[in-house]
Amino acid sequence: MSERTKRQHVVPRFYLRHFTQADGELWTHDCVTGSARKTTPEKTAFETNIYTPTGEGGARIDLIEDTLAKIESQAAAIYPELLAFRPLTPVAKLDFAAFIPTMFARSPAQLRQFAQTMGQMALWGRRHEMEREFRQKKAKGEISAADTAVREILHSNEMFTMNVDRRVGLLAFQQAETLMHLMARMSWSFEVSEKQQLVTSDNPVFWVKGGGPPDLQGYGGLVRGRLTAGETVVINGITGAYGTSAALVALAMGAGTFLNMK
Repeated sequence: MSERTKRQHVVPRFYLRHFTQADGELWTHDCVTGSARKTTPEKTAFETNIYTPTGEGGARIDLIEDTLAKIESQAAAIYPELLAFRPLTPVAKLDFAAFIPTMFARSPAQLRQFAQTMGQMALWGRRHEMEREFRQKKAKGEISAADTAVREILHSNEMFTMNVDRRVGLLAFQQAETLMHLMARMSWSFEVSEKQQLVTSDNPVFWVKGGGPPDLQGYGGLVRGRLTAGETVVINGITGAYGTSAALVALAMGAGTFLNMK
């Protein structure tokens, strides 16, 4: 049995190698500390066990890391075709369409955002449950000073907070399949710079305004509305073709709740 990978890259090594200089090294800038260092792709943008949570028995669950490795291997073989401006076969396009969403979902920023959303939902649920119990007691005249004090603490953002492990954000990978199918249907355009030195980051894929298939027109409205993870989306006719498409795109962008307007 091969030894499992503990050093897991948030940005794939094969991707980083395209940003190296002639000596095989690249410059890395830390936006937090402001420092810069020269290093190799193998020593850049990785964290220990970031994609392998611990199971009930204490063993690491390698499903996500193993799946990422397979997707990266397929994408690495396709990358030269893109750089040579050669058209991709339908299978190659689908394989690369699977790679792009993982680049979006695996970033530390996405993991943090989804973990925060899960924490907000858990906190909202606990507050709702507490408020319900409080009102039931109040209706029966059974409210105590302790009940009032606990209610005040729970509803205070300064007195009561909830911290969620960032690995809860691994749920962000649930959006990858939806994004894969959407991207596979889009028309792609790409540029190659021969004279400029380009930069990338640990959050290399993000949404921007753009076109797409006619049934993805709802995406533009979601972007203009500045939809963020965890927010509620109201859709007029969610069961229709356009409504369903808008719901899938909103889900991929991190929407927490859907309301159907009939």
